Amino acid sequence: MFALFKRKSKKKVVIIGLDGTPYSLLKNLIDWGKLPHMAQIFSQGYFGATTVCLPEISSVSWTSFMTGTNSGTHGIYGFMDFKPGTYDVRRFLR
Repeated sequence: MFALFKRKSKKKVVIIGLDGTPYSLLKNLIDWGKLPHMAQIFSQGYFGATTVCLPEISSVSWTSFMTGTNSGTHGIYGFMDFKPGTYDVRRFLR
């Protein structure tokens, strides 16, 4: 005979990341009533400014966010670099 166990409900997390959107702009638009749906979502959770890592580019920031470490630890400083001895840009990912 099988025993039935009630599973505990797991808390769920949703992260909304608006890459390149200044916190001050988003906050002002919410305060002015221009983003009512975002205001409703944010009123039920956390909405705040984040600290930026160096260098201030998306690939580094998202990697730091996901790993909880800085670029000195995770070793990602971007997805582009200069070709050695030149100012020509090369991509790491193709």
